[in-house]
Amino acid sequence: MKKFSFKSFMLGVLVTVLIAESALPGLAAATMKTAELYYNSIKVKLNGKILDLRDTKGNPVEPFVMNGTTYLPVRAIAEALGLPVSWDAETQTVVLGQDPEYNQPAAWLGDLKTFTGEHRYFVNDSGIYEGIDFMANDGSTYERYWYPDTKEVIYLLNDQYSKFTGTIYLTEDAKNAIQGFKNGRSRYLIYLDDRLVYTSDEIKPGSLPCEFSIDVTNAYKMKIVHQWDHTGYSGFYNSTDGASSTPIGNPALWK
Repeated sequence: MKKFSFKSFMLGVLVTVLIAESALPGLAAATMKTAELYYNSIKVKLNGKILDLRDTKGNPVEPFVMNGTTYLPVRAIAEALGLPVSWDAETQTVVLGQDPEYNQPAAWLGDLKTFTGEHRYFVNDSGIYEGIDFMANDGSTYERYWYPDTKEVIYLLNDQYSKFTGTIYLTEDAKNAIQGFKNGRSRYLIYLDDRLVYTSDEIKPGSLPCEFSIDVTNAYKMKIVHQWDHTGYSGFYNSTDGASSTPIGNPALWK
């Protein structure tokens, strides 16, 4: 058994060190104590398989015993379990899995000012409202939804974001028709710096919500065009007709 003793061990930030594996601001304010760590080649099994525990640099990390308690490297264990793991330095919090409190976009599309064109953007501040505006035809609900109020809307991203996500859906009240036309069809085109990068599936009566995720890294300008075909046969053209029946739910920009 290997015994390791050192003074001024930062017990209050033990998990922080195991996760971040680097010095972090504010450690000096942590509780300072002397501790003895015991290494005894402790192994960890997951579903009958011994785990190969390593840090972010690929170096082996070994569990240890302190004051009768076995300590495991949080990041290595979380990754073995398939859980995302991160460190919130501001609140001194280890975040395991998807926590909505820490998994917020850098900006909502509707909060951005347009460069050209106009949009309509609705937010239910009191929670997700299961009404015809916030509900899709499959029963999904969205806290926010957006649609163009002009044929096209342009936003300046200025290389500030990495991803644009959202869900195009057919509202509950339009599930049998789009803008009053039984054969109506709707779709969105998205351009980055005048280059077409995304064409949505056709949204028509009976269509299910369509999620998208677009890489906007290095993009300075994003243009969103709504197209509509009220007959279902003559072809799409740029229009705002039908846009309110097929909004984009929770449109978000991420760093």
